[in-house]
Amino acid sequence: MGQQIRSARGELIDFEMLAIKQQLAAAPVPKAVEQRKRAIDAKDGVRSAKVEEPEADEFLAMSHEAAETSGRAKQTSKK
Repeated sequence: MGQQIRSARGELIDFEMLAIKQQLAAAPVPKAVEQRKRAIDAKDGVRSAKVEEPEADEFLAMSHEAAETSGRAKQTSKK
């Protein structure tokens, strides 16, 4: 068992245990686990894939097109 130290709050902290937990969290997920997760999600109807959001250039193009369209509408209404 690792060296345990008391924190300022009086809790026991085991730094070796924390290091082990960090290593486990950083380890990549095995392919079999990932495939099983996808199968369960597909069965339950859960979408785990992220929806792709348009890039900033697409937003700028849409706003530019909207500005031009609204500008044309205002120009035609003046007499």
